[in-house]
Amino acid sequence: MPHPTGPTNPELKKLIVQLRKSKVKEYAAIAKILQKPRRAKEEVNLHALEHAAQESTNIIVPWKVLGSGEITKAVRVFSFAFSQKAKEKIIAAGGDCLPLHELVNEEPGHVIVLSDMAEREE
Repeated sequence: MPHPTGPTNPELKKLIVQLRKSKVKEYAAIAKILQKPRRAKEEVNLHALEHAAQESTNIIVPWKVLGSGEITKAVRVFSFAFSQKAKEKIIAAGGDCLPLHELVNEEPGHVIVLSDMAEREE
């Protein structure tokens, strides 16, 4: 019997459907990344957020944000999961940690998608 290679988490499956239904092309790209097997998904450390972000930017991390590094900019980070240290450091810098499913209800505005896979597909 073959092992499933796509998402098996019901919450993640629901999120992928919501992102696909959206008319925003960035959201469709995020859904494509989230469909990949877990071994193909990449975590993003805080030092990558610090490097990529400007103040008051929306940053989308399709998988998980880890707490390695420091962040000094107040940014809104949308992600499927956050480590506890990452949440603490983002909030201490004046930013917000938001679940990825809240992104569907947001106006896209200026966003940065942090994922090596998104960069390779463009």
